[in-house]
Amino acid sequence: MQAPRSRRKLEAPLCLKMQQIEHLLANGSRWFNLGGVSPSLDPAAATTGITQFKTKQGAELMQTLGEWDYAAEPALAALYNRYRPRR
Repeated sequence: MQAPRSRRKLEAPLCLKMQQIEHLLANGSRWFNLGGVSPSLDPAAATTGITQFKTKQGAELMQTLGEWDYAAEPALAALYNRYRPRR
């Protein structure tokens, strides 16, 4: 039995995230960046929800020098960067 179309759309990002994590683990990665969090840890801040969401998944808050992309497959990254402006 197939899931309703709306449910499949909701599950797609989770499936993709799990595939990313499995790929990273299989290739020896120790870290996975969930992206930015609220600049404030004040519970009253409007953006605190994203921080709570990520920490409830087991994420550790860590201050770094910022975020950057590392192209594990430079040829694919170059193709994607050429395609991206055409979208």
